[in-house]
Amino acid sequence: MAFETFTAGRRISKEPKVSIMKHGNFNFNSGCMKQLKEKSITHMQLLFDKETNRIAFKPCNKEAAGAYALRNTRSGAQISGTAFLGAYNIPYAEATRSFPITWQDNLLIISLH
Repeated sequence: MAFETFTAGRRISKEPKVSIMKHGNFNFNSGCMKQLKEKSITHMQLLFDKETNRIAFKPCNKEAAGAYALRNTRSGAQISGTAFLGAYNIPYAEATRSFPITWQDNLLIISLH
């Protein structure tokens, strides 16, 4: 049997998503960052709804209690989430997971379902 060359390349989604990375960071892809930049968002607070199993990211200024700065990456931005994920026993170490976003009452929301 002869080898075949794979040429399709990797898929990069432009759909706005937030990923929970294996090392505990939240990663905002380029589609999501486009929306955040349009709103001039540079810092966020982290919120969790135990009843609906949703995480919300609340835009804030850097002086707000619990404010996390968005750190730019090649493909979007990240904020540290290890302490938050641990506090709410949200698993993250086994695999990176991506979630589509919704906006509700000025909160960027992902559902962990």
